[in-house]
Amino acid sequence: MRRNTIHSVTAALAVSVLFALNSHATLSVSNGGFGSNNQNGGTVDGGLWFESGTANWVEGSWTSAGTPNPDDGNDTILLLMDGGGASIGYIYQSLGTVDAAEIALGSLQLTSDFAEKADGTGANTAVIDFYVGSFTGGNGTDINASLSSVLTINATAAAQGLSVGGGVNARNNGVVVGALDITGLNPGDNVWLRIGESRPGGQTSGDLMMDNVTVTAIPEPATLGMVALFGGGILFIRRKLMI
Repeated sequence: MRRNTIHSVTAALAVSVLFALNSHATLSVSNGGFGSNNQNGGTVDGGLWFESGTANWVEGSWTSAGTPNPDDGNDTILLLMDGGGASIGYIYQSLGTVDAAEIALGSLQLTSDFAEKADGTGANTAVIDFYVGSFTGGNGTDINASLSSVLTINATAAAQGLSVGGGVNARNNGVVVGALDITGLNPGDNVWLRIGESRPGGQTSGDLMMDNVTVTAIPEPATLGMVALFGGGILFIRRKLMI
């Protein structure tokens, strides 16, 4: 009877820990695949993206965007950052409000597909910012004018594993771009994501592309260490009780 009780308690605690680590997805990207219509300029369709400027954002297939590598078989729409810097502005959206369970996990990880056109240099950069706070989004406004970025990630094409003009090597799927530490946030805080591009002076070609952008709350290494220590403690107690 004692052994069965120990097994039940151990299993229940293990399930509770795993549930806490995997069951929360309050923060998420809406329309991380950037719509379904091929278009040059205009606003990104099909999702909750706002644009500070609409001059040169392009949605289109990998092939029509001028990169030699094939589509990944899942979708044909991407975000092509055509121009660089403030000339094209930025797109941004609210990821939602963070909850206590996500804060306990500790990190918000950003993942994306990347590609670069064959005439690029490898130096074109996706500039990704996270913001926390209250803001009313709208086309023609930039969140950076009201809130301060809490994390900036400069993701160069070369750093994303792209080989310019290298066929399939000009695309890299499922790249872990970086992670935001959310341990200092409060439940109910609004988290925002902004995406833009920068490129070397005088560089007007080699557009950098992103697709299938996602965010996921994940445990920090310290959190995983605590879980491992907790699991080791359970095993120790179980062995002691079974003696």
